[in-house]
Formats: sequence, structure tokens, C-alpha cells
Amino acid sequence: MEPEIIVPLLFGAVITIGILGAVSSYRREKKRRDALAAAAARWQLGFELEPSASARRVFDHLPLFDRGRQKTASNRLFGEMEGLGLEHFDYSYVTGSGKNRSTRNQSVVGVTIPGAQLPAFVLEPEAMFDKLAAVFGATDFDFTTHPEFSKRYLLRGDDEDAVRRLFAPGVLGWFERNLGLHVEGAGDALIVYRWGRLRPADEVRTALHEALEVARQLVPAAARKGEVAEG
Repeated sequence: MEPEIIVPLLFGAVITIGILGAVSSYRREKKRRDALAAAAARWQLGFELEPSASARRVFDHLPLFDRGRQKTASNRLFGEMEGLGLEHFDYSYVTGSGKNRSTRNQSVVGVTIPGAQLPAFVLEPEAMFDKLAAVFGATDFDFTTHPEFSKRYLLRGDDEDAVRRLFAPGVLGWFERNLGLHVEGAGDALIVYRWGRLRPADEVRTALHEALEVARQLVPAAARKGEVAEG
């Protein structure tokens, strides 16, 4: 076959594959979105395709939302459980440019705790790079009483004493039994997520209860409308 015929055919095939891929992606996203909306209705939660500006501001001060550019939130389920504000939403942002451009997608659970005064902190699973960085002085609050926690998690914050008081022995033990969590908190807000996951609709309820348990650990019920217990 002549080159002047082959090239247009190849170009057309690439375009067709691209269109089919986009249609397939749209259908998957719509199916998941519809499942999330149906789940919200079953659980008597609100649902917004695009969260309002006021809803986004509740958690905007936390470090996850400083990353990247072209930041968007979507598919927000929201309501109240046990006197706490609770929501689940998808968050995406762009990093890099050109060939290194990448879009990150992440499901997040947010909790607002009336009356809480959490010190600013970030908790995340500790990776090999983090261990190396610690050798050169990077911040990581370790606990000699809980070596497994210190091995598995990286903990840092603006006020080390306050963060250490927050992570009392019972809290450290709980996180030793529940690995792989990313938790960020400050004031009356915290977020809980597992890195790099857009959560299927049938896993959302479990994630909501997991985040509630994190809130219970960090701010016991008796402290929710007053000062955070020092533990």
C-alpha cells in the first residue's frame, strides 16, 4: 500500500482509538458518579457534583490542597454523624509539565469536629526516602514507647509538644493496628485518605467509618465541645 494512503489510515486509527478511549472513560466516570449519588441517597447524605466554594474552604488550609495546580473537587457526599461533619469527595490536581505532566486523583474523607483545637500535623506512611531524609535532619516525631508506630509512620507538625500530646499511647497503638493511612489536621478539621485511590462507591461507607474512628481517637467525645484532651 502506498505511503500516502497508509499515513491517513494510521492517523484515522489513532483518532478513533482516542475517541473510543474517551467515551469509555466517560462511561466509567458516569457509572461511578451515579453509584455515589445513589449511595448518598441510601445513607441520607447530601450529594454535590461540584462542591461550593464555602464547602471547599473548610479543608483548604490542609497541606494536601497546596499541591499542584488546576485543583478540582467533585462527587461530594456530605452530612453529619455522631455530631461530626462528615464528607467524602474526589480531589484532583496536576503536577509537572510536558512529558512529565501528570494528573493525580484522590478520594478524601473530611471530618469537622465542633470545638476541637487540633495542632497542625501531617501523618503518613513512612517510605524509604523518608528514612533517608530523617538522617539529614528532616522532621519526624518518633516515640520510643511505640517503635512500630515510629517505623511505620512519619509524623510532623508545627508544634511538636502539642502534636505529641495529641498522639497519646492509645492513639499510637490504634495507628499501629491500622496502617497505610494519611491524616492531616488543624483546628476543627481533619482529612483521612489512602494515597492515589479513587474509591469505588461500595467502599465509601467503610471509609467514612474509618475516618470517624480516627476522629474518635484524636478527639474523644468528652473533648469535642471544649479543649482537646492532652492525654
